Amino acid sequence: MPVLMTFSRPVAAGVRRKNLDGCYVLGEWIVVPEERRIERDGRVIGMSRNLMDALLCLIDAQGASVSLERLKGAMWPSSIVSDETAKSYMDTLRRVLETDSAPGTVVESNPECGYRLLVNARPARPDDAPKSELTRRQVPADPFKVDADVARYIVSYHSNLMTELEHRAQGHFHAKMKMTGWGDRSPQLQASVSQEYSRYLATDPAVLELVNDGYEAFAERAASRILKEYGDRLNLNRCPSCACIARTPRARQCRFCGRDWHDG
Repeated sequence: MPVLMTFSRPVAAGVRRKNLDGCYVLGEWIVVPEERRIERDGRVIGMSRNLMDALLCLIDAQGASVSLERLKGAMWPSSIVSDETAKSYMDTLRRVLETDSAPGTVVESNPECGYRLLVNARPARPDDAPKSELTRRQVPADPFKVDADVARYIVSYHSNLMTELEHRAQGHFHAKMKMTGWGDRSPQLQASVSQEYSRYLATDPAVLELVNDGYEAFAERAASRILKEYGDRLNLNRCPSCACIARTPRARQCRFCGRDWHDG
């Protein structure tokens, strides 16, 4: 099955996408081919290359039906793929484009003609930038609390302070992610990758206890311990204005209050 990465991306106050060149407006969605994603109302969905190529093929058809064979050629130009695999990708594309206000009315499937868009697609204009990009992300009530943002930062950039069990738990999550696969992998390759990474899955009860509640809970516990034991050694890049954690150690613009400290 095709894999979609669904995530919300907060954007700093007053930041607007510089341009929407090469982007499209498709109903309530903005399609960003270069970054292989669609977005609406602050929700961002990243797509595999195959799914984006299929969507662009439908957009190029301007509402006309596109045969399954043509879509297969767009998604896998140098590979032979079964009709069943291609149909599963198109079913995923149809589901992800559905919205609460227009369920099932973006992509139409016809066994004889193929697939077509039921809504008009047009090149995006600068004023089509999602409103969410102009909205300030709410500053946490306690910026020094170990929330998901702080936990991800510490676990990502101070992993050298993790214990052996925590490293093994991290490896377990990494293996699970790799085994889940990506949409542009062939079934044979995915099976090979799953077999390769299955040996990194934890079996030690102590490690399984760490991963039992999911990655976010694990990261927050590990980060809390690191902060308690090594707080004076951590390089936490915090905003000079609101004290919230930056995205990376080198980031110089706050995603919460919008403060820019590139110039010091």
